[in-house]
Amino acid sequence: VPDSSTKVVLPGYRVRKRGHGRQISLAAKAINNSQKPVIYAGGGIISSNASSELRELAEKANLPVTMTLLGLGCYDQRRAERPTSNVKWQWDYRSDEFAANYLGHILHYVEGMIIDVRDKRIGKETKDEG
Repeated sequence: VPDSSTKVVLPGYRVRKRGHGRQISLAAKAINNSQKPVIYAGGGIISSNASSELRELAEKANLPVTMTLLGLGCYDQRRAERPTSNVKWQWDYRSDEFAANYLGHILHYVEGMIIDVRDKRIGKETKDEG
């Protein structure tokens, strides 16, 4: 169990507590200009306790939501317009090689945004990272 009282000093590393205004503006513009936007929410929403923020974004922007297998529970399944059962890409942490090798080759054909939060940033340690 990590000792949360230990202070870690990383010179040059600064955790942002607020979003970067320009990046948020660009993301909003991309969503507004999309023909069929959808939120594909994963386990990071649960790990970072951001379900209410996800719900707020989905409602304000009128976006359909679907979840990965590890993201189940981060959004009310009854409200989801794209049920999880229709999602073909569901993998867990052991499939990182698949994600890197397969998705890395096809994502350049897809217009979209991917927000991937490293486990250390949300206070979770993994074998690979620490």
